[in-house]
Amino acid sequence: MAVRRVKAERLADEELMPLVGRKDPEAFEVLYDRHGGVAYSLAYRIVGDRAAAEEVTQEAFISIWRSGARFDSTRGSVRSWLLSVVRNRA
Repeated sequence: MAVRRVKAERLADEELMPLVGRKDPEAFEVLYDRHGGVAYSLAYRIVGDRAAAEEVTQEAFISIWRSGARFDSTRGSVRSWLLSVVRNRA
């Protein structure tokens, strides 16, 4: 495991987001590892189909990768923001 990955794993979600906004792959991987499961679960509850839920989750994380800097900590947690992206995609 890379040293950068270990450092990213120690960061809080709010600390990861500026790194995601700068296209840091390790930070993005940690974000996905932390929230990918719950994101898929939400997508599946909304769309009711496994393949569609996988696609929604993938599209949501691609959107986050492209615009991670849009996260605003004054409006809520990273998880709630991320799940709103998933909900909107679904």
